[in-house]
Amino acid sequence: PELLSLDVKTKTWKTIVTDDKPPPLYGHATAFIGTTMFVVVGGLKPGVSIEDIEESNQTWAFNPQSPNRRWKSFSSRNAAWHWHQMVPYGNDSFIIVGGRFLTHGHENKSNMIATVNEDNVSWTPLGSQEHSPFVYGHSLVITIDTKSLIVYGGVTADSSGLAKIGCNGLQSQFNFTTSSWSSPTHNTNGPGSLCFHSAAIYKRRMIIFGGCRTIKLSQTGIPFCIDSATDTSLWSWFIDQKKWSKIIPNMPDMYLTYLGSSLVWNDVLLQMGGLPTHEYQVYRNNPLPSVFGMVRLCCPRGQSVSDFANEPCNVCQKGNYSNATFPRCQKCHEGLSTTYSGSGSIFDCNSCVKDYCGFGGTCTVINSTSPISHCECYFGFMRPENSQACSIPILYAVIVGVIVMISIIACLIKKYNQSKKRNKKVLDKKETELRLLASVWVIDSRKLRLAERIDHDAPGSYGEVYRADYREMTVAVKKLQPFHRLDAMESEFDREVEMMRSVRHPNIVLFLGGGRWHTDNCPFLVVEYMPSNEHPQNQRLHSYHRDSEDKICN
Repeated sequence: PELLSLDVKTKTWKTIVTDDKPPPLYGHATAFIGTTMFVVVGGLKPGVSIEDIEESNQTWAFNPQSPNRRWKSFSSRNAAWHWHQMVPYGNDSFIIVGGRFLTHGHENKSNMIATVNEDNVSWTPLGSQEHSPFVYGHSLVITIDTKSLIVYGGVTADSSGLAKIGCNGLQSQFNFTTSSWSSPTHNTNGPGSLCFHSAAIYKRRMIIFGGCRTIKLSQTGIPFCIDSATDTSLWSWFIDQKKWSKIIPNMPDMYLTYLGSSLVWNDVLLQMGGLPTHEYQVYRNNPLPSVFGMVRLCCPRGQSVSDFANEPCNVCQKGNYSNATFPRCQKCHEGLSTTYSGSGSIFDCNSCVKDYCGFGGTCTVINSTSPISHCECYFGFMRPENSQACSIPILYAVIVGVIVMISIIACLIKKYNQSKKRNKKVLDKKETELRLLASVWVIDSRKLRLAERIDHDAPGSYGEVYRADYREMTVAVKKLQPFHRLDAMESEFDREVEMMRSVRHPNIVLFLGGGRWHTDNCPFLVVEYMPSNEHPQNQRLHSYHRDSEDKICN
């Protein structure tokens, strides 16, 4: 075995020459404790058959800064384990969770915390073992504030005799304050069932990728991925909100490995070693390929955040997009929008903003190196400088304004004339009604047969009174003399007629009607006739006379 160091900036590996190094191992766990201690625990020593395989019960420690470059070996309890996980804890301790014993044929039933010093390693159980995850092929990370451990996936039973072993998607969390295990509730769906995957902590996020859904253990204890439906996403678990999200929905095949290791450097995920997740028969008799990859950690396409390490990603709103090159929400080009939120490409900006070209044109999308909007103006419209909206030129605007004003004035005149006609019809109707009402008391003079004049004893100043027959009854007729037909006299006569029409009393002769005489057009009126020999108590007086001498009764 070789101990290698990587210069991340130059992406070059360097071999660290050491003495008394550990034997070749697989299925072991490693951790860098503090700044001066690299520790290797457990594992299997390879062999040709199951009988040749040995379990290592040793803990190896190496100080890269030591001048002698020698490894130290410590006994690791009474039994050895493999496919366990370990993380550093403080400056001189590490924690082991899960694992499997080849000798005893069952999983590790106690999770441990170990302290390393110059002479030995001391082991103590990790808090309460109630609800403790006894798994192997899982992932284990410790939060940046060292307040909790997070375990994900793995195999929960020793099923080496089965043709297929299903992984699980369980997640457990250990709280150092309460020294107890719990299963956190997820707000969103996560990567599902996984085992022998890779995990790393990035401030407030746990990153998970690769792994298998179903495995088969060989006789030598090597797991092979036999599920072709391997998850192809890079997942992020936001610890504070307990929320899963996909950072990269579909990773390149070269990064889809299991049995590998990973760590985060700045905002880059480094993935090293492992076996590509294909049918295991391809690699049964061939050496494992060497795989190394780097992935920048950021929000997935269509999402953005100012501080990815400590804040959840937010979906880009409609009209914005983000991609792998620019993992921040950016506005589409002027006049363009997306049809949905969460767009992950500039080519999703494939629709025009509503009314972008104004009412005088149509908008089209031109797809070249990147989509751009283009306005096609209608006839008579033009696009001013520094503007995309199609508008009417000033001359056209004046002409259109004049036409609109003329139309408005014509409409108002039309409404006025219509209203005038309606009013005239109403007035004509009223006038007709008045004429009809007036015609009720108008008498045709040709139907009157004048008898003798009855005002000889007391003649009036401008009228003559006759006894006459009208429709088989005797009436009194007062007729204006022709030589008295002055405007003032006719007006006075008309007032008498109006007065007689409105007066009704038992002692006043009854008004029957009036009109103009057919021969000389002189006005006349007709009243009830009262003979002079009637009883005085029944005698009726008329009230139409102008003065005391104008009487029509005798």
